[in-house]
Amino acid sequence: MQTTSPPRFRVLITAFVLGIWLCSLSPAQWLLPWAAHALVGLGICLTLWMAAKRSASAWPVIQWCLLVGVCATGYGWMALDSTSTLTKRIALECHQRHVNTTFQLLELSMRTGGFARAVLQTTTASDCLTKRAQVQIRLPLSQAVTLQIGDHYTTRLTLRALHPTKNFDGFSIEPHWMQTGLSGFAQATEDFTPVDSLNTVWQRLQHWPARVRWSLTQWVMQALDGHSQQALTLALLTGDQGLIDPDHRTLYANTGIAHLVAISGLHITLFAQLFGGLLGQLWRLSPGLCLRYPAGQVGLAGGAGLALVYALTSGWQAPAQRTVYMLALTVWLLHRQGRVNPWDVWFTAVFLCVLGSPWSLYDTGFQLSFAAIATLIFSSHGHYRLNKRWPDWLTEPVRAQFAVTMGLLVPSVLLFNQQSILSPLANAIAIPWMSIVSTPLTLLGGLGHQTWALRLAGDSLTLLENALIWLQALCPPVMAIHQPRPWVLCFVTIGCVGLMLPRWVFPRTLAIPLIALLAWPAARPAPGEFWVTALDIGQGTAVAVQTHQHDLVFDTGPAPTPQSDQGRLVVVPWLKAHLSGPLDALWISHGDADHSGGATAVLAQWPVKAFSSSLPPTHPLQRAARLNGEQHSRHVLVSDCHQQTAWQWDGVLFEPIPIHQNLAEDRRWTDNNRSCVLRIRNAAHSVLLTGDIEAFAEQQLLTQHPAQALRSDILFAPHHGSKTSSSPPFLAAVQPQLVIIQSGWSNRYHHPHPSVLERYAQQGLSTLNTAQVGAIRLYLGVDASPPRVETAAESRAGLWSAHENSADQH
Repeated sequence: MQTTSPPRFRVLITAFVLGIWLCSLSPAQWLLPWAAHALVGLGICLTLWMAAKRSASAWPVIQWCLLVGVCATGYGWMALDSTSTLTKRIALECHQRHVNTTFQLLELSMRTGGFARAVLQTTTASDCLTKRAQVQIRLPLSQAVTLQIGDHYTTRLTLRALHPTKNFDGFSIEPHWMQTGLSGFAQATEDFTPVDSLNTVWQRLQHWPARVRWSLTQWVMQALDGHSQQALTLALLTGDQGLIDPDHRTLYANTGIAHLVAISGLHITLFAQLFGGLLGQLWRLSPGLCLRYPAGQVGLAGGAGLALVYALTSGWQAPAQRTVYMLALTVWLLHRQGRVNPWDVWFTAVFLCVLGSPWSLYDTGFQLSFAAIATLIFSSHGHYRLNKRWPDWLTEPVRAQFAVTMGLLVPSVLLFNQQSILSPLANAIAIPWMSIVSTPLTLLGGLGHQTWALRLAGDSLTLLENALIWLQALCPPVMAIHQPRPWVLCFVTIGCVGLMLPRWVFPRTLAIPLIALLAWPAARPAPGEFWVTALDIGQGTAVAVQTHQHDLVFDTGPAPTPQSDQGRLVVVPWLKAHLSGPLDALWISHGDADHSGGATAVLAQWPVKAFSSSLPPTHPLQRAARLNGEQHSRHVLVSDCHQQTAWQWDGVLFEPIPIHQNLAEDRRWTDNNRSCVLRIRNAAHSVLLTGDIEAFAEQQLLTQHPAQALRSDILFAPHHGSKTSSSPPFLAAVQPQLVIIQSGWSNRYHHPHPSVLERYAQQGLSTLNTAQVGAIRLYLGVDASPPRVETAAESRAGLWSAHENSADQH
């Protein structure tokens, strides 16, 4: 009787990863330590028992039980990792608490402004910190250089719990925190006092990669002091991207070479090939050694070993792990079997990565790195071939670039809502240049402490940057792609795979139209309806309004530093996800930084048709709005919001409510009180956007306009709910049913004020605060039914949300 062959280990690895993925989607209450241990034990026992059985007639049942067992093991493995991470987190009630603690310094890396980032691991437990909790702090560089990684210190810390902003679109930092095991942030209020230093060989071996990395960082900072490519050279050598400014990050993303900026698999593979080739040539000098061990295999093994060392000293990131695992597996399979199946290597590398850190599955570098390699494997196994009349040295790079572009199209849309148009051309220049020139010089200069080599590496990167800037000026560098619907993504994926299949399997005339479905319009309100999204930008205001065919953004949030510019981090990703053309109107209520800070990034990165504000004509944003028009070859209508008349879009009425001011006689006309006020309404609902108006401006509105002009179902709390706003007469005139508050969690202004919240409660008003629920989206239809409300905390919830009250809940 012919038996069914057992499932291959690729299927088992897929089941293990599936279990990890299912666990990450599980409700938080399912995450229990005893259940996690039980699932791991049950899965392993079931797997071993079923694998040991040899009954031919029962083999199909054994297969399914084996898959279930492996899937359960993956589920439990993820649960164990998550439970361990969550129980070490700083509880929200410990936020801003002062604690004395002893810790071990695990890592130091560079940050802009003369600071360093330090990762501390506690060695003692306290009320707010468990033992082995990992905390990040920022130190002056002058203090960081006096510390030794691996040594123990004691100090007094002011704790900061993890509480990120939550939005519907764009990058989410929470899975990254889960992957790194971060417990929270802190600020050192006292100097570090040494307690103990490394005194054993094992302790020194544990921390030598971090020590080497920090030593290389200091060397690069010294050797390239003042050089324009200091940050990129440091990133190529150590993987530390902390010094790369937002403008350069935008350049690398727009030209599609961001994967070359940090330690990528390409760099490590190149390093391994260079060393392996040199070792192989030296090995061939001894005939006896060659007879004992082939020079080719010795070169591969040596290259893989040194690649491991390089990957460890550069931070052991997901692309580095993938490369080292695949190199090591290739060497081992060649030695044992003399042949290699790249798919077996790929699946095993996936398993090893997620076994080391289950949350790697959600790491962007992991996803893009493994997706790119899978695409290259798929395309190089007879599925896609260019014209064979062309030489291989030309067709192979073109084929590889085409395959990677197609393979990463859907991930790029999901992660970044854009596709670089210049990516194929920019990579055709950057990959060989960085592989042959910049990276070898960087490695030689950094590892060999050769200043001249580092300088040459920096100069070569300057030439590359100039070439990228020239390319970017030729045409629009990226194509923004709105967030597509699930069925569109399915068809686009089929089209991308079809282009890499032989023509007789999948015709090009079908694949290209499937990919073109990315242009399918995004979901929009029906005529007469409008949607309002209160973006979560911390302490500040940023509101997006959508009608059937038009869009308006009211304020753009703060930009305290270039690295935390909410216009670049939140507003622009929202525009990419929802717009396929210019923004119809950008309103800036007033000049306060928490309302206007992100406008510079928005005007620099997105075309705008109209710009309205209460800003004076000499304000830099007025000029930035006009430059936006020149950049995109269109006229931008710049106006004063207090002099603008009402207009209608798609059956939705937009009514600016001006405040007539007498600035010469009353000092109460502050920037806050000059804020723009805008009411938006359709046949059934109305929303009132108020900026930062205070009680004085509220009274002026009541004096200058009838109460009916202010009446709205939904009120955006004036001045984030401060005690100087939301006066009882104003609330009585507006008569809202729901109040939206945009404020930062634990902000220094203590917004919203308890007295204002009590006032809302006394009037029976419902409130939603972005500090608590993240971004808020309101769907306002044309009937009288209450608007549908959606929050980012609910739509993007995960296991990371299981720890929002206490460190002891698990």
